[in-house]
Amino acid sequence: MGKGHEDLHTLHEALATFEEAIRQRERRNPLTSKVTAKQAADEARQHVVEVVVKMVTDARLGRESS
Repeated sequence: MGKGHEDLHTLHEALATFEEAIRQRERRNPLTSKVTAKQAADEARQHVVEVVVKMVTDARLGRESS
């Protein structure tokens, strides 16, 4: 699998995790703390941001070295 496909796969996984965290937050189980659900969504969102920043940084460094 090429680097582009790996990046897309990683991004897709991060987005899927974020989407699931949002769904869990919206239809929260009464036994789960509201704060815990929000923290999970925030962590998943931060992971998406980190993945995108890494992809952009890698792409820029790749172009500069060419």
